[in-house]
Amino acid sequence: MMFLRPLARRATGLLWLSNAAVAVGHEVRRLALVWIAVELIGESAAYVAALQAATLLVLSLWGGAIVDRWDHRWAMVTADIGRSLVALALIGVILDGALQPWHLFAVSVLLSTLSTLYDPALQVAVTGAAGSIDALQTLNGLMDGAKRLARILVPGLVAAMAAGLPVHHLMTLSASAHAVSAVAVFGAWAALAPTPRSVIAPIAGRSMWTELGGAIAAARAHALMSYAIVGIAVRTACWVSVFYLCLPLRLLTDLPGGVGAFSLVIAVFGAGNLLGSACAVRFRRRPPGLTTALGRLLMGHGFVGIAWAPNIGVMLAAGVVAAIGGPLGDLPSLGLLYSDFSAEVVGKIVGLRSLADAIGMLAAPALIAVFGLSGTMGLWAVVLTLVPLHGGFDRLVVCGS
Repeated sequence: MMFLRPLARRATGLLWLSNAAVAVGHEVRRLALVWIAVELIGESAAYVAALQAATLLVLSLWGGAIVDRWDHRWAMVTADIGRSLVALALIGVILDGALQPWHLFAVSVLLSTLSTLYDPALQVAVTGAAGSIDALQTLNGLMDGAKRLARILVPGLVAAMAAGLPVHHLMTLSASAHAVSAVAVFGAWAALAPTPRSVIAPIAGRSMWTELGGAIAAARAHALMSYAIVGIAVRTACWVSVFYLCLPLRLLTDLPGGVGAFSLVIAVFGAGNLLGSACAVRFRRRPPGLTTALGRLLMGHGFVGIAWAPNIGVMLAAGVVAAIGGPLGDLPSLGLLYSDFSAEVVGKIVGLRSLADAIGMLAAPALIAVFGLSGTMGLWAVVLTLVPLHGGFDRLVVCGS
């Protein structure tokens, strides 16, 4: 199949394997940590997420800039090995019967710190290894597909494992996945050599903040990217707040179902993501602004249904609607990002997406205290639905057509 051709090259194939392994490790770890925290401290698990968010808030601004100054291969390997060791350390503490809330706080900080290195480094590696714009766009779709496939397969695996094993044993799978990613990067080491510093090196004397400001200015000057970044940021904040905090807490209170029900909702959402990716491919010749706006509207309305679903069946149906909107809203703007900007700008913009993740989780505890679980989910859904309106119809129709 033609769209799989980039994977036939050693470098891009191993990068895809690294990305897929990290996606598996990330999804397993998120599901496991949510339930470990909820079981240990109940609704106070929100503060574990908040500390993780605060770490991302501080460090995501630096992730892309650090990668510019450091060999991105070492950044990826360091992040993977570090995350494996942290996961194994947590397992050891749990097996010893010594788990305390501060352990979860420490693990969250360490994992967040390492994640801010891997994501921008991967994007720099992908941009450099693709070889052409067409190959880059195809590879970007394959990378995104791996992440969405992980969202389908991993929750089912988690549900199956949780039926016979303690949830903390899932951390072993997460640690193994990151080890596989590190081995894949080592396997493509020579082919992933950084672009000569004379080509991408920042101007002497410029600070990280100056370079970050330059990347933001470049995005704002783009006809559609300034609009698209707002949508991506709101979608990211909505996703992490709803799916990795509000939803599991609600399933433990309003709609009891345990980790099995949680995993099922995530799996169905992942299946809807694949359907949305297929729709995005069919809409690729339409103005990307309109496709992005349609995706945000679908996702917002789906999250409204998730927030006030009276039972699991309605929640699953609403999740499918929201999931279809995800790729429709993201892929057109990500395609423009990878095709219209240099590798170093891409790394910084990807780092800013982590900032939105942080804001969503940092705000969640306060919002839950004021609006409750369903109210918080509904509030995020309304904001997400209103996002397309800020672009202006003329910009949505004209840009990128």
